[in-house]
Amino acid sequence: MGETKRVVGFNPFIIDHPEKNGNLFYEILTANPHIECFVLNTGKVGGIDNGVKITPEVTLNIVKEVVQENVAWQKDKSLGYKLPVVIPGVDLSKFDPYKIYGKAEFQKLMTELGNDRIKYLEGFSGLNPDIVNSLKTSS
Repeated sequence: MGETKRVVGFNPFIIDHPEKNGNLFYEILTANPHIECFVLNTGKVGGIDNGVKITPEVTLNIVKEVVQENVAWQKDKSLGYKLPVVIPGVDLSKFDPYKIYGKAEFQKLMTELGNDRIKYLEGFSGLNPDIVNSLKTSS
């Protein structure tokens, strides 16, 4: 609790041979391009000590609205993927990392996070190199 946890997919590293689980998740997604995956922060935005807490109620509402396809998305050029711009019942402005950190600081943090992810995943010798390479080309 209170520690950053980085995993590929929904915790495929829970059993032995985590690289096999990562590879299986990659194979499933590659074979099924219609599958959508979402990353949801369930902690805080803006740091562990001073950040804005994402409450369970907000998390539940986000999941509900995503499943019901009520979310408006916009591609974020800095991150390379879509972010929600409208979620009914959620004030997204208080979770906006660009407002919390400023654009330059947020981009710096995301670069560092991307580098950490690459370094972490490179530690799994049996992991499909396409997984790590996709992070290198998206950053």
